[in-house]
Amino acid sequence: MYRPPHRILSRQPQANLSWYFYVGALIRYTSILFYDTILKNITSKGGYHEDCLGSRCPTQRRHFDPEGKLRQNPDLSQGPCRSKEDPDGHFGRTQRSDHRGDLQTVRLQDQKILLRHPALRSREQHRGLNAQENRAQKRPQTDSRVGKKGYPASLEYRQEHVRDDSYLESRGLLRQGASGGSDFERLRDQQKKIAHREVKERSRALLTPETIEVLDSGLKPKRIEITRQSVQAELESLLRRGFTTSHAGGFFFIPYLQELDLYGALGELSAPKATGIPTEKVALQLIWEPLFGYVKGIRTVDPVSQADFGVLSGLPFICSVSTEYRFLAESTTERNEAFQKHLGKRLVHLDYVTGDVLNMDGHSIKLFSRKEMKASYLSKDKTYGKAIRTFYTQDQSSKKPLFVKVAYSGATVAQVTPQLVEANKEILGGPFLTVNDKEWFIGSLLDQLDKIHGIQVLLPLKRTAKRIREMEAIPFEEFKYRYENRPIARLVTELDGFTGQMKLFVKRNGDGTFFALITNKKYFRAARAMEIYRKRWRIENFFNENGFLGLDRLPSLELNAIQTALSLKLVSFHLVDNFRKNLPKPFSTMKPESIYQHFIQGVQGKVQLKKNKVQVDIYGFQHRDAVAPLFKRLEQKLTVQNIDPRCPWLNDHVLSFSFK
Repeated sequence: MYRPPHRILSRQPQANLSWYFYVGALIRYTSILFYDTILKNITSKGGYHEDCLGSRCPTQRRHFDPEGKLRQNPDLSQGPCRSKEDPDGHFGRTQRSDHRGDLQTVRLQDQKILLRHPALRSREQHRGLNAQENRAQKRPQTDSRVGKKGYPASLEYRQEHVRDDSYLESRGLLRQGASGGSDFERLRDQQKKIAHREVKERSRALLTPETIEVLDSGLKPKRIEITRQSVQAELESLLRRGFTTSHAGGFFFIPYLQELDLYGALGELSAPKATGIPTEKVALQLIWEPLFGYVKGIRTVDPVSQADFGVLSGLPFICSVSTEYRFLAESTTERNEAFQKHLGKRLVHLDYVTGDVLNMDGHSIKLFSRKEMKASYLSKDKTYGKAIRTFYTQDQSSKKPLFVKVAYSGATVAQVTPQLVEANKEILGGPFLTVNDKEWFIGSLLDQLDKIHGIQVLLPLKRTAKRIREMEAIPFEEFKYRYENRPIARLVTELDGFTGQMKLFVKRNGDGTFFALITNKKYFRAARAMEIYRKRWRIENFFNENGFLGLDRLPSLELNAIQTALSLKLVSFHLVDNFRKNLPKPFSTMKPESIYQHFIQGVQGKVQLKKNKVQVDIYGFQHRDAVAPLFKRLEQKLTVQNIDPRCPWLNDHVLSFSFK
């Protein structure tokens, strides 16, 4: 016969029932004493305190509810029990129990302290919560006691003590926003999205293919499809296999390129590109070409080995003319000028350039184009014709070019000089003295340089009939100074278009003729002025001595492409110049063509990656005594000079040389 559960106790004797009521009252009275002790500690110490009954006592973590609202557990048979192995009364690892149903709602007198006990839910109920609550419960509070004996790592029961700062909105740890979610949740989701986007972009950059044109084994153009990852992998494979070369001297110039720290700036010459072949490596190929004697620009490529020349640029192949031209066409004048300024500042930082006196000159490159263009004067041919006008500045003491500006034929110095001067001021960090030729003898231009740009100038006086008569009328007593045993007179003169007066130095030659210099510099000795102007011819010699680098060869008629090509050829010059300055005589004064013949062409070598270092072995080099000391312990030398010894275009490998 079925009996309801509440009648089960009716079978017990009346004495047993009285005993149950007595024990229950005793337990309730003892609990009230415990709760009263906790409240006294809270009142006396101003908050929650654990020293009274011990941090392990579960009674301390709850407060008596005067209204008697208890959370009832439907299963009363699972009462608290103690393990024999745990004298403190806490659950051991062999027995798990949950008494959250027995916990009472805690109400403390200090309302700034909250003790939160999450409600006991079954696994099915837990899965039915909203997404935000699920994420919050998946991040448990770290408890230092978890993992110790008597404290199992239970995920079903957690307690946390949180300060109630809800009235301070900025300090709410899980402050709810307008969307219902916490700031922490939104921040975490945003960080995940950013990280996912970055990984996706890097993967796209490495794996997105690009079709380019390269040179095959017969130096004929062919089209291939590459990715940035494939270029790195093929280069690494080539270095590990190793290769031989008859132009091993090209690797002598890599440390000097590392010294200039230009690899990052090369990538900014054209528009940013995250996929395919790196633009920095195409620019490197345009830098190495002049050193190997490509005097015809990018129109002709000499028959050199693909392996050695490609590896110099960090490529397992040689880019064709069309690939190089596409890079030049995508460059801009503004980007190119920024690159030249970066290069100039680096030269100043390395003390290669002083910048006290600059030579400034214009150079015309003759054209045979069918396009209609304004004619310019060609000084070499002494005729007028179509030309590309290039304007250079050169550091007089080091003979190094600093900046180049390109213009079409018909451009005048008055149009180009202000931009040229401001660019050099930014490189040097201040004004300077510039030495010019007669083309700059324009009163309004000199006044602009003096009053607006603050530049000092020194240039020859035009030999007009009026000026010749003035110089012939100078008394003999005025020639009080001498230079190279020639008398010099110092006078003050005026110039049309120039506000103020300028100094005039007149030198009497042995044949009775006169030569005069004019300047706006206030304190200037006559002999010093003559000596500085005599060194102006160094910029003329620069054009004559470096034709091997292809300074007169143009890739196209687009000014941005021409200026970018010339800027990269200036880098080629600096590599040769810095290398030869470390050599003994007579190598230190050799022209680039002679440097190529003695130190690049015919140098036998083997290149291979060994122990994460690119080992370059040179065999039977006739100038070994001049070069070997420069590359001995190369990594240590670069590190001492605060230069990263790793080559970014060689997969960040370090270079090492040995001479055998």
